[in-house]
Amino acid sequence: LERVTAFAPDVVNVTGYYDPATWALLLYCQLRGIPVVMSNESTLQDQTRRGFKERFKRWLVGQYDGFFCFGTKAAEYMMALGVLPDKILTKNAAVVDNDEIKAIFEANQSRAFAHKQALGLPTYNFIFVGRLVGVKNLPFLLSAFRAAQVFAPDWGLILIGDGDLKASLQTQIQQQQIERVYFAGGHSWQKIPEWLTLGDIFVISSTSETWGLVVNEAMVCGLPVLVSSWCGCAVDLVEEGVNGYTFNPTKQADLEHKLRWFIENTAQFQPMGMASQRIIQRFAPAT
Repeated sequence: LERVTAFAPDVVNVTGYYDPATWALLLYCQLRGIPVVMSNESTLQDQTRRGFKERFKRWLVGQYDGFFCFGTKAAEYMMALGVLPDKILTKNAAVVDNDEIKAIFEANQSRAFAHKQALGLPTYNFIFVGRLVGVKNLPFLLSAFRAAQVFAPDWGLILIGDGDLKASLQTQIQQQQIERVYFAGGHSWQKIPEWLTLGDIFVISSTSETWGLVVNEAMVCGLPVLVSSWCGCAVDLVEEGVNGYTFNPTKQADLEHKLRWFIENTAQFQPMGMASQRIIQRFAPAT
């Protein structure tokens, strides 16, 4: 509060509502007549929503003067809590550094073929970026890939990230005899575009994801996308059949069908990738 007093802001933006420090800041700003805007990435679907916690949240969000929402689903959640639509100042606050990511990707494109050969990767690859943890639903993704690769001897799956599930995923691969899966380890965001040069289709299979900024990154790099319908970004970033597809992360046959579609339609990669780059402009920092 001393820092707020010293800075004397015209408006304050807080990034959430769970920290009691933000409640104290909100009260202080109300007493001083300083408007407070909240950034929200939560959606109705990313957690179970019920009981006293939701009633308290409904009261709390009613105290804010405006909202920056990550996307449509985040805005819908705020309105479900009683926020008036004209208080939602933007619905597309889920942004990454599009220009920097694209520059890194393009600088590494010419080396992609040699990089693939050095790693022993097949001609085509699905690629995942994220932590190797439960909500990413990776055993489901591996099982679907195993079923689809019967039709795809020249396709692989690249997993970028580290986490507690790595050992169990490796055991699953061994037991189910899943071929051509490559663990690339964890990397900083600045290195991810270089790895994305090795992929053809980006896939994320999460059962809980408030947004999924890695989808932004993949689309900036011109990749078609396969996105779990339970990801907050799905409704805003995926145009079905245009730049990719969504799928139900509890129905393996659904994902298998979408994986096979890409396997059988490689000629569509370029136009779908261009569509990804067009769509993601709505979520650019300049916008």
